[in-house]
Amino acid sequence: MIARLKEERQHVYNYAVYDKDEPLVEFNIVLSNGWTAGFSAIEIDEQHIKNVAKQYNSDFPITKIQVEQKTLNTLLQTQLNHIKTLDILAIDIEGGELKCLNGLDLNKYRPRVILIESGGGSKPYIEDVGGYLENNGYILDVALSYNLFYVDARNNQ
Repeated sequence: MIARLKEERQHVYNYAVYDKDEPLVEFNIVLSNGWTAGFSAIEIDEQHIKNVAKQYNSDFPITKIQVEQKTLNTLLQTQLNHIKTLDILAIDIEGGELKCLNGLDLNKYRPRVILIESGGGSKPYIEDVGGYLENNGYILDVALSYNLFYVDARNNQ
């Protein structure tokens, strides 16, 4: 799959993005029609897979692979060190959004807008992410379906 993406796009990095750097972590790839389904992740909710499988009347086999884990800080300091500002940061990692945010220095890299995809997320999970962002100076600007748009309150006054 990564090879296929690299053929189609200029910059493709094969890392799990989370709260700390690790040499290798187990990553769950959920397959659907020969392509990954929309909920491959480090930590995966088995009940969510069962619910989706029931909804689509299809099995979603899981393949476990080992992949290097990096924080957003590490990626921005190494492979993406030409990036000095972030206008929009979109995070859609199937329940790992808060851990991903914990790996980003919001004082050094201060996105103007942070988009969190919260599909399938429980209310406490969504409240945890929102609370974290609000404690770091962001406010929820708009919620469109399962997409939550937080804006930097410091720059929107």
